[in-house]
Amino acid sequence: MTLRLYLASAAVSAAFLTLSSLPAQAQAPGRHLSLSYSAQSAADKPAAGRPATARSFMIQALFTTTKKAFDAWYKSTSDAPPRATSKFPSGTSEIGYYFAYARAVPKVTKIRVNIYADDGSLVVQGILHTLHHWTGSLGNYFYDQPSFPDGTYRMTVMYNNKPLRSTTFKIGK
Repeated sequence: MTLRLYLASAAVSAAFLTLSSLPAQAQAPGRHLSLSYSAQSAADKPAAGRPATARSFMIQALFTTTKKAFDAWYKSTSDAPPRATSKFPSGTSEIGYYFAYARAVPKVTKIRVNIYADDGSLVVQGILHTLHHWTGSLGNYFYDQPSFPDGTYRMTVMYNNKPLRSTTFKIGK
């Protein structure tokens, strides 16, 4: 079963993002717009009588992508992930990401994706996502106005307020 979810975070920034091609409920002001695509697989559900534990949740893949690749992936019906990239040109204002997960407890497991500068300081704190399937994937993007400063960044999936998996990306030279 495949499900597309529309989530949005408002009031993170005074900047507004215009997304006329999205449903009204997905259009909101802010620095972080959540457009997730999740898939469920019965094969990864725990055996009857043995509930999944928080320890078993894992991120199988995490990478950054361009907004263009994110949009193409989001609009497709393919389960193939978007094209990964870790280098963005100066002036980039949108950074997409994708991750695949397994062994989530549906409607209980919550994650947050943050971006940190090279010095470890928090650049953007993402919204809290509740995962709805045992296994699946989630895609999203952050934006900054007018653009992210050149530099090296770390994107981290946080689970129970602890880093679970990270990837680095670079903007500019």
